[in-house]
Formats: sequence, C-alpha cells, structure tokens
Amino acid sequence: MNSEKERRPLKVLRKYHRGTYGIVNGTENPSTLNCTFYIMEAGYVGTRFVPGKFHEGHGSMMHGGVIGAVLDELMGFSTGNVELPVEKPLVTAEMTVKYKRPIPTGIEVKGFARVVRQEGRRFYTEGHLEGADGKVLAMATGVFVAVDVAGDDKAGTYKPFAEEELDEKDPKIL
Repeated sequence: MNSEKERRPLKVLRKYHRGTYGIVNGTENPSTLNCTFYIMEAGYVGTRFVPGKFHEGHGSMMHGGVIGAVLDELMGFSTGNVELPVEKPLVTAEMTVKYKRPIPTGIEVKGFARVVRQEGRRFYTEGHLEGADGKVLAMATGVFVAVDVAGDDKAGTYKPFAEEELDEKDPKIL
C-alpha cells in the first residue's frame, strides 16, 4: 500500500454485526473503541472511531498495541468482503505494523483494509489508519490462514461474519 497516495471516498454498502466484549468493536465493553466495520465498494472494509483515555499509551497518544488491534480487526473483516469462498475461520498468522505518525486521543480516525491476494488457504491483506486530513497514521500488512476448529465436521456451512443493513446514523461514504 502506498502510504501517501490519496484515497478516494468509497461507498458504504452494508455493515458487519458488532461483537459483545471486544476492545475494538464490543457493544458491552466500557473500554471499547466502539468501531463499526463497514463493507465498502472495491473490496474494502472501513471504520471510524475516536480513541479516548482508555486507549492512551503515553502523552495523550493512542497505544501502539491498540492501533495494531484495530488494524488486525480491519484486515480480518476484509477477508469477508471478497468474492472468494471462505469455508473455515481465518486467523491472523502474521502481521506487520508501521507506525507513521502519533495518533492523538480525542481525534476522529478512519481505517481501511482489503485483501490483496489469496494463495490456497492464505489471505494476504493490507490496511491503514488515517487522520481527518487523509494522512496515513499507521499501516499494516497481514496474512490470515483458514484453520480447522473443534467441531468443524459438524458445523455445516461456515458463516464468517454476520451482516446488517445500514441505518440513518451510518455513513454513506468513508
């Protein structure tokens, strides 16, 4: 991903159902970033959030581990927005994060990710976080691998992510 290329706004199509207790998108976690992950055109997944004091590392800056968690979630969700069959759960096998600029708490941040290719059971992804000015704050690449889990032989058809329709508070473009 070219970190300084201007990204055009993308149309939001649907959204993924939010989890319950996750630090990134949990609905019942008081420390959550409160992210909703949006299914977008061109194979992208996007989100927007405002990091708060719970997400601070040092000097009113977002903690690097939390930045990594957001990028991991974005890239993971992007594996559900491809035209390729996903028959088993995908887990992070490898992730590299490049921190380009400090992310202050209290500002809106947007994030985007997509699958760049698939080889067998491996999905290669890229993602980034950007500020209101469009400058890249952090970027990542990842490899997600399809794995067997206990009970897979009885699970039937695997449904990787539950989706929801957009409502009036959701953005139309990101």
